Amino acid sequence: MAPDLRRKVDAARAARLAREAEMKKQVEAQAAAGTGNPEAAKPIWAADRPSGSK
Repeated sequence: MAPDLRRKVDAARAARLAREAEMKKQVEAQAAAGTGNPEAAKPIWAADRPSGSK
């Protein structure tokens, strides 16, 4: 594989692994927080939104 292409592939792989690790960390934190407080287990988008006039 060409060196420039290998660098791009390695950078993409590193970025993907970093995203996956961050997502795993967030899932574990949400699971740990959800055991004691049922409100913490709710997704962010489930929070009450202010009702605007349309």
